[in-house]
Amino acid sequence: MVLADVLKRWQQINGKEAYLVTGTDEHGMKIQQAALKEGLPPKEFCDNNSNKFKDLAEQSDISHDFFIRTTDQEHKDVVQQFWLLLKARAPEGLGLYKGKHEGWYCVSDECFYPQDLVQPSIHPQTGRKMMVSTESGNEVEWVTEDTWFFPLSKYKEKLLKFYDENPDWIQPDHRMNEVRNWVKDHLEDLSVTRPATRLNWGIKDPEDPNNTIYVWVDALVNYLTTSGFGTKWQVGDEDTGIWPADIHVVGKDIIRFHAIYWPALLMAAGLPLPKKIVCHNHWTMSNQKMSKSLGNVVNPVFAIQRWSLDPLRYFLMKNGSFKGDMGYANESIAAIYEKHLQANIGNLFNRISRNRKGKWSTLEAVECARNGKFKGISKKIDDLKFFQLDRFLKGAPDAIRRDMDEINLSNALLGIFELLRETNRYLTDTEPWKIAKDSDPDAKIRLDWVIYRSAEALRIAGILLQPVMPSKASELLDGLGVKPERRTIEFARADSDLEYGAAPVDPKKHPNAFESLFPPVAGIEMPDAEVVAKMDGPKNRLGRIVQSLAQEAREAENKVTMKINQNIAISTSKAFLVPYEAHHVRQYHAWMQDPDIQEATASEPMTLDEEFENQQSWRISSDKLTFIVCAPVTQGVSLVKAGTADADPLMRGDINFFLYPFESDDEDTETNTEGWVTGEVDVMIASPSHRGQGLGQAAVCALLVYIQKHLDGILAEYGAEELKGLMVKIKEGNKGSRALFEKLGFVQKGEVNYFGEILMTIEWDEVLRRDWWKRAEVEFREVSRHGDRTTKWYGAQSLTSLGAEQNFQVGRDYRDRYLASDSQYRILGISEDEYKPSQIFASAPDQGILMNTATAFLQGFYPPLADLDPEIASQTLNNGSKSQAPLDGYQYVRLHTINDNSPDTIWIKGDDACPKYVTASKSFMKSDVFAQREKDTKEFYERFYDMLSDGVYNLRPENMTYKNAYNIFDLVNVARIHNSTSPARNVSDEDLLQLRTLADSAELGQNWNESDPARAIGAETLSGAILNQLNQTVTSEGKLKFSLFAGSYDTFLAFFGLADLLDVSPNFYGLPDYASTMAFELFTDDTTDKFPSNPEVDLRVRWLFRNSTAGELETYPLFGTGEDSLPWSKFVTEIEKRAITDVGDWCTKCGSDEDFCAAYKDDDDESAEGESQESEKKGGMSNAVAGVIGAMVTLGVVAIVGAAAFVVMIRKRTSPTGEKGSIHSSSTVGNVAKV
Repeated sequence: MVLADVLKRWQQINGKEAYLVTGTDEHGMKIQQAALKEGLPPKEFCDNNSNKFKDLAEQSDISHDFFIRTTDQEHKDVVQQFWLLLKARAPEGLGLYKGKHEGWYCVSDECFYPQDLVQPSIHPQTGRKMMVSTESGNEVEWVTEDTWFFPLSKYKEKLLKFYDENPDWIQPDHRMNEVRNWVKDHLEDLSVTRPATRLNWGIKDPEDPNNTIYVWVDALVNYLTTSGFGTKWQVGDEDTGIWPADIHVVGKDIIRFHAIYWPALLMAAGLPLPKKIVCHNHWTMSNQKMSKSLGNVVNPVFAIQRWSLDPLRYFLMKNGSFKGDMGYANESIAAIYEKHLQANIGNLFNRISRNRKGKWSTLEAVECARNGKFKGISKKIDDLKFFQLDRFLKGAPDAIRRDMDEINLSNALLGIFELLRETNRYLTDTEPWKIAKDSDPDAKIRLDWVIYRSAEALRIAGILLQPVMPSKASELLDGLGVKPERRTIEFARADSDLEYGAAPVDPKKHPNAFESLFPPVAGIEMPDAEVVAKMDGPKNRLGRIVQSLAQEAREAENKVTMKINQNIAISTSKAFLVPYEAHHVRQYHAWMQDPDIQEATASEPMTLDEEFENQQSWRISSDKLTFIVCAPVTQGVSLVKAGTADADPLMRGDINFFLYPFESDDEDTETNTEGWVTGEVDVMIASPSHRGQGLGQAAVCALLVYIQKHLDGILAEYGAEELKGLMVKIKEGNKGSRALFEKLGFVQKGEVNYFGEILMTIEWDEVLRRDWWKRAEVEFREVSRHGDRTTKWYGAQSLTSLGAEQNFQVGRDYRDRYLASDSQYRILGISEDEYKPSQIFASAPDQGILMNTATAFLQGFYPPLADLDPEIASQTLNNGSKSQAPLDGYQYVRLHTINDNSPDTIWIKGDDACPKYVTASKSFMKSDVFAQREKDTKEFYERFYDMLSDGVYNLRPENMTYKNAYNIFDLVNVARIHNSTSPARNVSDEDLLQLRTLADSAELGQNWNESDPARAIGAETLSGAILNQLNQTVTSEGKLKFSLFAGSYDTFLAFFGLADLLDVSPNFYGLPDYASTMAFELFTDDTTDKFPSNPEVDLRVRWLFRNSTAGELETYPLFGTGEDSLPWSKFVTEIEKRAITDVGDWCTKCGSDEDFCAAYKDDDDESAEGESQESEKKGGMSNAVAGVIGAMVTLGVVAIVGAAAFVVMIRKRTSPTGEKGSIHSSSTVGNVAKV
């Protein structure tokens, strides 16, 4: 109801007449049985329920114009009239007919299901065997009865034709595809009556009272009832009132009734169809469907009471999604309330309209604009920061309106959030409170300009927020003095209203926290009134959120999401530090169960799930660094392998570094401390047996040297300017820790606090002067955690020895997962040690770096036999002599190479030689976005010319632009890794991060845009390659077990977009890290050791991605489904929508003149049989396809991409938790590099 209400209100502020119809569906077997169970007459039962919905609609501020009950007499009359129309008016053979019906009927879903959509099941409580719907999971029963039928099957072609002519009729697109597939595959004539002896609670057939009209015919007609059909207009009338509906808003569980049954019934009756259907998903609790039996249903009345109505409406619209089910959690609402509402909207409102000291007012600022005082303002103010908000004021409203028109509400609210976040940042940067004290004659005009521009952003946001938060938006606009008649969409643009404004607030009457726009809420830390009023200093949690929003605004354009320590490991002679990863959590959790450690660290015990959530949040936090302390590694190693050098037995503890705003003890100082921070160090060595050996001190020293080397990047990520000092909090009785930090120069400050802790501090400058510092610098060494190769700028790229080693190790990682006998993911039947050509397929273009990347991977996947078992690396001959295999039994895994003239090259390099891809990619470079970004970054790139302009790099000044974002980043990055004399070594971490982020945006823009599919052609052919290889696995019942492909990093980016992954994780926004990997895994829950006999039913698919060699291989939902794994049939359906599966299609889509395309241009006259045969020759797909694809990226240039490893992978029968395992089928990995 909230979504429908928002859409109605949106139309109203657009100046349109809009009506909202809602109500209660009160007939049917389900109601009849529920009333009987309650011991109530059905009408009384319905009255009670309907009243509850009416009350909820009122409490939710639903502005409905009609609340219809299907038990109303007016509605009954219309249903019976519509029913007779179906009998009398429908064309011959297309109207109702009498017959006998047998089928599976679901009382809960109130519909019949065809045989292929039911399956046997076991009742979870009683163990009773039953049949259930595969769609809803609800029980079905076999029913035989005389009935009236609607000939739905005869409307198949009409429906499909309508869908083709109206491709946007259903939103989102994947729901249209579901509906289309249902009509193609499952359409049967519809039983539209029930015997009155079985179903008495409903509307009777007026000509045959022994039959009750099917509840869904009854319910759907309610839309006609409210439009006046039968009373105010009839079939054939020109004026049909408010019919047809502009939008039906329905849940995903009833899409079939609205998108198939309803249009067919309307076609039969000769009535126009609704103009659009919007299908929403469901809210879940802890990833489970809300169910009374599970006790996890949210009471909306209680939710409104806790959060108040408008914030709850905002959360539902902001976190709502058309792509998958959404998770409802109070923690999520609290986070949205704090960050979006209190700290962003509420904070800006307070700063602008409730200035505590009355130094400015929106009334005066707007009056200046009205009187023309800002004319020529750019000549009066020469500081560009005063105009940085203008581009947001100009562009954001139009973008937000487009999102609202397209019913992309989450994006629209994000746009509003970003506009106001930028405005908060604008205030922070321009500092109007300081301007107000300035005696400069021009200060007043600067002050009024800042307030006016900020007020404009707030006013526009207030107008746009009215449909979502009608009460709060009205309160905001009232506070700005905006007139009621000037709150429509025509005024939601800058400078369109110069008649608003509010006088300054009387400082004596300044509102407290509970009078603010978004007051404190139970369950969220309560900000004190002083901070709510000022909102300028990070004195408490809310203040810190405000500060972080300003920093987010600075980083937003570049999408900075990487942690500074993401790919770094630190090695010294006594300690080895690695970033805290998910595979460390179980050991860390075990440590934290120790009461002594809990006491020493002042920690509360957590569940394992909570510990995993903590690890994820710490990993991306901008105010902390967390490393796991491990046993030292052999000096001189160049590569860290996750899970080996830092395996559980080698973990010793952890060390953390936190940043806090600096707080001075001297309140009278005039020194400006804004931008200063204090760092807190926290180290824990878990086992007593590892303490007292210098491990803790070594870890602290290594961490501090690391901080010094990366200080610019760390401060930039937090949004600070200077690290002023360090502190550590230690339990009074922890003598070992006190001695450690005293040795490093820390001194105690003050007495023991309430918690029994002492505070020790040291100035940062003093750290760098200590005697131990130089020794620590000498000991310190960073170990690479990612892939490596020479720079792309030189053209002829090659793997370095480090890059080869890294790709080899990635191959070993896949070996451990898919070949090891003790792996729960082992591919069934695959040769563990000795390479079998029939089981493995590997392919790469005949380009050196790609072939070498694939070869290195395969060497790790099947290493020399002597490394595995010396016996199998030798052979005893008949004469007793022994033959030893050369190179310790090196295995010659066959690599199929493809030259550029072969049509097979399209599968892994589908964008090469594709003219339409080139055109589409260049369209991004010609766009306004690209031009603006190139202009904004011009000076930034010019700074790097001097260091890259020597004879080696051969760069010219005109090369130093955003157009070469990737090449410039690549040159600098590779030089920093390999060239100790290069000036690039002086590039700061902050600048390198900026270079990387700009490269991300440039490459993604060239390889993905939803409105320009040609940019993703490489991903479409890759999807076809995956299908083809997986098809071979399934049709051969698992004989082909693993496939490897090599391609380019731009294929990764295109695939991330094509598979709807960009909104899932920041990992997918830009270039994957060095040696990243993705994989498709096919599995089944059967316990058989054989390949599944019915893949369509027994198999599921999941997709995994690992960002860098040190990252975790994590599961992500594909295709916007929100599901971690998909039924095989659904996966095939989704990937086929996106895949190019034959060369001819590629030639056509690309408009390519490649020689091999000539063979595909004259196929139009072939017979259906000929087409089928040709498709088979071209690599067409069968319906059964399966497998695993892996892909690796070296700096986003050399990537290992996989396609399909295919054979059944059997999990161990029992997992450590005692749960049943599952069978996996097939695997594919590939290497990809852009040359």
